[in-house]
Amino acid sequence: MKCLVINLDRSLDRLAHMRKVFDEQGLAFERVSAVDAQALTEDEIARWRQGTPNFYELGRGEVACFLSHRKCWEIAAASIEPYTVICEDDIFLGRNAAAVLASDEWVPAQAGIIKLEASTHKV
Repeated sequence: MKCLVINLDRSLDRLAHMRKVFDEQGLAFERVSAVDAQALTEDEIARWRQGTPNFYELGRGEVACFLSHRKCWEIAAASIEPYTVICEDDIFLGRNAAAVLASDEWVPAQAGIIKLEASTHKV
């Protein structure tokens, strides 16, 4: 599966760690430059806060995080790969991650999104 890792341009230590973690499992990834919350203008923040009256006001970092994931969704939609894994640069890959990510045979046919993490909450 195609793997994308969201990483801030200034977070070189996190990128190096991700390279090490992925390399140890024989996995490749494509780095996606994260949207930097510090670089967003107030107008850009306000634009993405509009239309969410039933939710709390998104913080600057949350807007940047959303926009970073949106970049990944656009890459995934344009890709010829049937599935794309989107990771942040603080992900913990379990020791069997390569076995899961090496094949998409385990993905249910009706699945549109699969959340890969240890959690008791369903998406």
